[in-house]
Order: sequence, then structure tokens, then C-alpha cells
Amino acid sequence: MTRWWLALVFLLAAGQFHAHAQLGTSAGASDEQRRLDALRQELTRQSQEEESACQQRFAVNDCLKTVQARYRAKLADIKKQEAGLHDRQRQQRAEEQSQRAEKRSRAREQQLQEQSATADRSSRGDRPQKNAAGIVAAPRVPASAPRPAAREPSSQGREAHASKLREAEDRRAARDKRVKEKAAGKQPVPLPTAP
Repeated sequence: MTRWWLALVFLLAAGQFHAHAQLGTSAGASDEQRRLDALRQELTRQSQEEESACQQRFAVNDCLKTVQARYRAKLADIKKQEAGLHDRQRQQRAEEQSQRAEKRSRAREQQLQEQSATADRSSRGDRPQKNAAGIVAAPRVPASAPRPAAREPSSQGREAHASKLREAEDRRAARDKRVKEKAAGKQPVPLPTAP
């Protein structure tokens, strides 16, 4: 039984060394997770053997309490190692996410700089510029440039618009009339009398 304890302590120490050696790699994290799972299975198997040995003794309950206390203590250590592993994995994912966000923001910033440089060149009257797809952009028209006059509506268009407005007004009037007739035909509900 002492050999098992020594083997377990050795495995824990070797696992800690192995975990620190491969910190930050996903392969190392999965290896460490497998090692912790194997350690947990070994601890469970060993605890079951000790419990069955306790059944052969005279003081069964006292022996079982001792075995279960040792099991819980070792299991707490394994859980603490797993929590540390999960924390390191979370930190690594957060760092990777922040690096991706930083890369995206740098790319966006670079794209904005290129667009402003393109706008500067086109406003100076240099040769026509192409966008990212290779299409020549339309020249920018200054705000002070005269704009083409808006089309004058034709007489038919004005008449059609006026007729639509009249129809809409007729529909509104008919609806208001229906609402008033409906409200006038209803009698208010009498209030209940007190007993």
C-alpha cells in the first residue's frame, strides 16, 4: 500500500513538471488533461481496492472513513490541477482572441489609411485610382459643383397625384363616419347596483 502512495506522489510530481514544461500549447494541455484523467482513474481504482480491504477488517467503518478522507484529499489536489489547467487554457484563448482583434483593427486601420490616401490622390487630380477589386473609382464631384436640375413633374403626374390624394381623403371621411355611427348606436353598460 505504501508503494501505491509513493507511485501516486511520484506521478503527481512528474505531472506538475510535465505541465509546466508544456504550458501554453494546446497539445500540452490535452496531454495534461489525459494525464489528470488517468490519475483520477488510478486513484478511484486504488480507493476501491482499499475499501474492499477494509471490508475484511474488524473496524470496517473507521477504515472506510480513513480511506475516503485520503481519497477526497487526493481528489481535491487533482481538481486543483484541473482548475489550473482550465485557467491557463482560458488565458491562452483570451490572448489569442485579443491578438486576432488587434490584427483585425490593424488591418482596418491600414485600409482606412489607404482609402484616405486614395481620396487625397484623387482630389489632387492625379490619375484615376482603382479600388481593392481593381475597378476604377468614379471621380469625386465637389459639393460646390452645380447639380443637374430636377425633372419637372408632368401635368399627367400632377393630376394622378391629386386624384390619389382626393381618394385617400374620401376613404378617411368614410372611415370616420363609420366609427361615429358605430359609437352612436351603442348604449353604455349600466353600473352594477349595490346590494
